[in-house]
Amino acid sequence: MIRSPWAREYARTPNAYIWGTEASSLARQVSARLPAGARVLDLGCGEGRDSVFFAECGFDVTGVDIARAGLSKAERLASGRGVRVHWVCGTIDSLEARRLMVGLFDLIYSCGAIHYVARARRARLLPAGAFATFNVVLVAWHLPPLYNLAMERHPVHIVEHLMIMAASVVLWWPMLSPLDELPRAPYPVQMLYLFVVGLPMVMVAIFISMADGLLYPYYAASPRVWEQLTPRVDQQLGGLIMWIPGGMIFLTALSVVFFRWQNAGGGDSAVPLTSVSHGR
Repeated sequence: MIRSPWAREYARTPNAYIWGTEASSLARQVSARLPAGARVLDLGCGEGRDSVFFAECGFDVTGVDIARAGLSKAERLASGRGVRVHWVCGTIDSLEARRLMVGLFDLIYSCGAIHYVARARRARLLPAGAFATFNVVLVAWHLPPLYNLAMERHPVHIVEHLMIMAASVVLWWPMLSPLDELPRAPYPVQMLYLFVVGLPMVMVAIFISMADGLLYPYYAASPRVWEQLTPRVDQQLGGLIMWIPGGMIFLTALSVVFFRWQNAGGGDSAVPLTSVSHGR
């Protein structure tokens, strides 16, 4: 059973709002990006300050929390502000909360609550986010308009490489995470992740290698180190390097994970963290 670390504190202070009654800065930033009448699901809404704020913005809001004392405060806050919020007491695993997820929400929001999700569940959520982050960044920067812009403008080129470096850190996080808050995925999940995470990159590499024409005109005007290496051949070679050696990296990593899993006994369990000592 999941227990809220704040439930007792909420119950101890029935007439005070621990987090205040004004919206968080994150809620204010997010609200500016939502369409009028948007449906918002606030997970771990606590005393309701952000849920009430979203409702004041004219959004259709559902607040979910496992602390009844916190929701009592939230309901009182909403009533005092003259707004309506649908409050649900339970976890996202509860039946009622799951039924809520069937509906379409424009925003699923959580501020300061995701680290209370069970460690094993966080380990399974991380690979999906890492997959999306890495591949969106990689594919976007290989689209001809963005790639050519990066080659023509040096500041954009720097941004491109910084984004790819950051996305690469996220890429390997499910296997190498040192944090208990965002733990490593279980070994079977790591293997599945490594099998699929490189597929979009391979598709991009095939597209580059098999293109009928020159995708990146910038290289047509670049000086040739070897005359035999024409811009078209250079493009095909780049695609092949991205395709075969690039794909081998994931295959090698998958093999390493497999043998580590077998060495650990082959169980479907979360990967233990490596203890790290911090010096000053």
